[in-house]
Amino acid sequence: MERNPGWSWVHSRYSGMGSVKYKWNNHPKILESWAVTKKGNRPFQLIGEFVETVLQLQARDIKSIHIALG
Repeated sequence: MERNPGWSWVHSRYSGMGSVKYKWNNHPKILESWAVTKKGNRPFQLIGEFVETVLQLQARDIKSIHIALG
């Protein structure tokens, strides 16, 4: 996956209020991302949608997935 530098946004496809911001970091080959929620929504739905989409598009290239909460 090659991308120009910078952050991009993807919004929930379903009823989740909010979006996920992401950026490809080419040197360590890491896709960095975080969920931004609205109206008291918890990020689990947004993160689930995002991981599902990334796996559908890039499953062969993914070595691991690490999710940190904080």
